[in-house]
Amino acid sequence: MLQQIEDRLRGHHPPTNELVTNRASVLIPLSLHRSEPSLLLTRRSAKLRSFSGHVSFPGGKRDQEDKSDYCTSVRESREEVGLEQEQIRFVGELEQMLSPHGCLVSPFVARIPNQFEPKINEAEIESCFWVPISLFLDTTQHQLRQHLEKRPYPHFTHHFQFKDYHIWGMTALMILRLLELGLGHQSIHPLHHPRAPHWIVAAQNHRETSLNPFA
Repeated sequence: MLQQIEDRLRGHHPPTNELVTNRASVLIPLSLHRSEPSLLLTRRSAKLRSFSGHVSFPGGKRDQEDKSDYCTSVRESREEVGLEQEQIRFVGELEQMLSPHGCLVSPFVARIPNQFEPKINEAEIESCFWVPISLFLDTTQHQLRQHLEKRPYPHFTHHFQFKDYHIWGMTALMILRLLELGLGHQSIHPLHHPRAPHWIVAAQNHRETSLNPFA
């Protein structure tokens, strides 16, 4: 399964929006955890100002010293879970996404050692855990919610439950897109709302001065 994901992502080169300064990156770590293809996820500390307690991939905002969005994902992974650069093998990237706060997020996919043991930065991360990819392929585990209020457009959110971890929002969307590209998996639910701008197009067209359709 992981080899198939690698092979399919190798030829995927999505366009990037370089005109936005408010940007962040995440690393999507793939590994054979206890012989099962899995993803490494984190739960953010409840002490953080933004997205406290949320499940997410290692990552964060781009700093001035970061040479690229990918460098941001590598630096943040080291700071949050102790993943060193030499332990990361780049696989590919997914399309950029626009957060509700207008931050442009670049997701990068990587293979990491099967025996990797996270070293959690407790100031930022409450816990770190592995989720079998099979969970996200099980259609009975995939819940969809429609939201008609607050934002300029209606939108969907995707939800999965793993033990006491609630995986949803942009993180769930990244996972579904990864499985679509890497395994040809077709979600039982649409990834975006038909009455809203497509999330890929919205991220590419976004500028700091433009209206955020997902705010």
